[in-house]
Amino acid sequence: MEATHVWIILTIVLTLIFIIGFFAISFWYKRVRRPFRETASELSLEYKKGSPSSLMPAKVTGTYRGHSLNIYVESRTSGHPYPSSMAETSVSIEVTHSGIIRKDMYIFRKGFKITLPLSYDSDVDSTWFVKTKYISGIPEFDRRFRVKGDKDIMGNILDLSIIQKILDIKKIDFIKIKSRKIILKRWGSFVDKEYLIKGIDIAVDLAEKVERISAP
Repeated sequence: MEATHVWIILTIVLTLIFIIGFFAISFWYKRVRRPFRETASELSLEYKKGSPSSLMPAKVTGTYRGHSLNIYVESRTSGHPYPSSMAETSVSIEVTHSGIIRKDMYIFRKGFKITLPLSYDSDVDSTWFVKTKYISGIPEFDRRFRVKGDKDIMGNILDLSIIQKILDIKKIDFIKIKSRKIILKRWGSFVDKEYLIKGIDIAVDLAEKVERISAP
C-alpha cells in the first residue's frame, strides 16, 4: 500500500514538473519570437516560426539595403535551443565582394574571450594578425571594445558613424568580419526589436564599408 502511495506521489510530481517545463518553454519561445516577428514586419522581411522540436525558435530572412540577411537564435553547446545564457542571437549579412579581407577579423566587448581558428597559428603572418588595443581614438570605444585583425584595414572599416552606432546599441558582444559575411552576435536569446534593427544597420554598414574599400 505504501509503495502504491509513493508511486502516485511520484507520478503527480513528475506530471507537475512536465507541465511547468512545458509552459516555461512555451513562454520562452513566445518571448524570443516577438521581436523577430516585429522586426520582419517593420523591414518587410520574411519571418519563420520554429517549433519546440526545431533547432531555432524563430528565424528572419530576406534582403535589406541590397544585402541578404539571416537572423536566428541557436544553442552554443548542442543541437537544441536553451534559454538565455546557453543560446546566442546572431545577425548575419552577406558581403557581395571583398578582396581585401584575407582572414576573419573580430570586434568584441572587453573582457569577452573568443576562441580563434587553429589556422591562425600556422598560416597568418604575425604582423597582419595583431590585437589592437586602441584603434579609433574614441575613448569610450577603446575602453569598451577590443579588435583582432589588420590595424590598417580595421581603421578604414571603423569610421566614426559605425563606431557611434556600436556604442549606441550597448548590447553587442561580438562582431566577426569575414570575406563574404558580417556576423553580429549577442549571448542570450532575449533581445528586443530595437536591438535587431540597429544590429542589422551596423552589419550592413560594415558590409558596405568592406565592399567599398575592396573595390578596384
